[in-house]
Amino acid sequence: MVKEFDLGSPSTKRLKEQLEGLGMSERVLLVEVKPTRELVLSARNLPKVEVGAAAALQTYQIMLARHIILSEEAATYLEQRLGS
Repeated sequence: MVKEFDLGSPSTKRLKEQLEGLGMSERVLLVEVKPTRELVLSARNLPKVEVGAAAALQTYQIMLARHIILSEEAATYLEQRLGS
């Protein structure tokens, strides 16, 4: 879990470096309540990275991912929606 996905500006290189720094080189699902334009643009050229909105998350996306990174806001949203 991360506090938020704050890239500032679209940067595939920066996102790739951050994910590699976390040891995530396989399929990654990044979940945000409302994915920002910067996050979507940064991830679109990374074939093993998918960005998903918490409200539209699908079982297939979850099963396909090796790693899932949620923003705190997305984790709270899912906890409320799924009723922990």
